[in-house]
Amino acid sequence: MAYAQCMRDNGVPGFPDPDSDGGFDVVADELGVPIDSDQYRDAEQTCAPLLPTQGSHVQDEDYQAVLRYAQCMRDEGVPGYPDPPAPAQGPDTQRGDSGDGAAIDRNSPQFQAAHEACKSLLPGGGEEPGMTEGNAP
Repeated sequence: MAYAQCMRDNGVPGFPDPDSDGGFDVVADELGVPIDSDQYRDAEQTCAPLLPTQGSHVQDEDYQAVLRYAQCMRDEGVPGYPDPPAPAQGPDTQRGDSGDGAAIDRNSPQFQAAHEACKSLLPGGGEEPGMTEGNAP
């Protein structure tokens, strides 16, 4: 439920509640935004820490890694990069902007350079949460 509410709070008004198995029956035409839009991808990135993992120990390790990534992004010149919400805190603990109301431009050269410098801190050395090779900076 926390992930679904987070998606709605972050600009995807038609994101469904989970089904009885905990999965999401996402219908692109009902989301309210295109599924391939920056707005949808940004919401996925913001809410990704709320998705269940293999266990609380793994979840805590992943959370700590994403916290280190967020700090690195700020240290590398993206001052408003937000921390992910703590797993127990829910979706309202993270701001999807720079904290002063300015959106973060994930396509800017500054963001891309910071991501390249910091991505090895992510779980498995992967891409920014919610990003795929086709839309990663």
